[in-house]
Amino acid sequence: MRWLWLFPFILTLATFPGNDVAAQSQPTGPDSIGLTRSTLTIQSTPESAHVMLDGKRVGSTPITIDSIAPGTHALTLQHPDVESWLTEPTTDTVTVAEGEHKTLRYDIRNRYFITSTPFGAQVFLGDSVIGTTPFLTSTEMGEQTLLLRKPGYEPSTVHTYGASIVATPLTKLWQNGGDAETYFKESDGGSHKSLALVGSGTATVLSGVVAAYLKIKADNQYQKYLLTGDSHYLSQTHLLDTSAGIAIIATQVGLGLFTYILFSQ
Repeated sequence: MRWLWLFPFILTLATFPGNDVAAQSQPTGPDSIGLTRSTLTIQSTPESAHVMLDGKRVGSTPITIDSIAPGTHALTLQHPDVESWLTEPTTDTVTVAEGEHKTLRYDIRNRYFITSTPFGAQVFLGDSVIGTTPFLTSTEMGEQTLLLRKPGYEPSTVHTYGASIVATPLTKLWQNGGDAETYFKESDGGSHKSLALVGSGTATVLSGVVAAYLKIKADNQYQKYLLTGDSHYLSQTHLLDTSAGIAIIATQVGLGLFTYILFSQ
């Protein structure tokens, strides 16, 4: 009977409220669901731009993404003409609050490739020199009116809207009030020289355009390789880089030939 003195303690432990802690700790009610999801609407000019959110493609503009988690997200928009070497992705960091309904609009611009015959003309935007032909604009510049200047040639105005590749033949300043026909008749074989100048100049411009096209195309393929890890895109990158190098060499040769013909007697 000596154990009877333990009975009050046993009874106390059996009725202690702490035994219900496990049951009370289970979350209940609406707070257990978590944060209220948010909504993100994305629009663009032009429409049908490809949209990637946090590295995953979610569709094309205009698009509304429902049930997006609150917080900061990485957003990428690619021009609808994804294969064009004159487009580049638009990236942004977007922060949405809990339960927020946010709408974003993006103006996806092209780049413009400005060339001249001959090369080496200074490109002016207003009073500032922004480059030398062949010249690839940035997407931030948008639609502008540019002026091309080269010693010995008349100034030429170009516009960065409409066609993405702007090829401009520069007009020679003829001295002593003469004209082009008189200029070429002043030396024997003038007609042959004019044809050679036109041919070498055209070849130089075309090879320069091809070199720029292949290089930017290679950069686009490499970006695809980084996104997908597909070795096919890496092989295409190497092939396009090699082709671009060959085109650059052709451009150098053509420019050298054009200069030689221009200044030869």
